[in-house]
Amino acid sequence: MPKYDYSQVMVMFNEADTGAKNKALQFTEITTYFTKKGIEFDKVKAKEVFDRVDLAGQKGKGKKDHNLQLDEFEEFCNELFP
Repeated sequence: MPKYDYSQVMVMFNEADTGAKNKALQFTEITTYFTKKGIEFDKVKAKEVFDRVDLAGQKGKGKKDHNLQLDEFEEFCNELFP
């Protein structure tokens, strides 16, 4: 995957999302976007990375919020596409 300005990627996701522009991305939003753009990725690895980044982003709260903020999304992409 090419390197992106992740804030611009987040804007694209939010424009495509029919829900509230909450500046957080759910797993299905991310994978649907990658699929539409023809970006190949391993769905199993993507889910593992998503869950790990999501949990780590909660800073000790002990549970996932099931979405990624901008910094978490950037970490997710960097880990999934080294």
